[in-house]
Amino acid sequence: MFEWDANGDGYLDTDARASVDNYRPVWVKLARSGTSFSASYSYDGQNYIPIGAPVTLTSAAATQDAGIFSTSHDVTRSAINQFDSVVFAG
Repeated sequence: MFEWDANGDGYLDTDARASVDNYRPVWVKLARSGTSFSASYSYDGQNYIPIGAPVTLTSAAATQDAGIFSTSHDVTRSAINQFDSVVFAG
């Protein structure tokens, strides 16, 4: 899921979703070019599939917060995830 604050009020209010096989490793990528942001995922770390269309956030600051989180979406089950090889490229 790729979420963003479409109206600039400080709350995540819009999203794009991908149908991902979550029983195998998945790479995720968040990219920025000016005020345009895009998200994508890959099963091999080479071939990325877009999650929705790029989003233009005209009020985005030069330095922007970003985060990674996970959820099971099921109150009876825990989400167990491993994040590794996190890279920030400027």
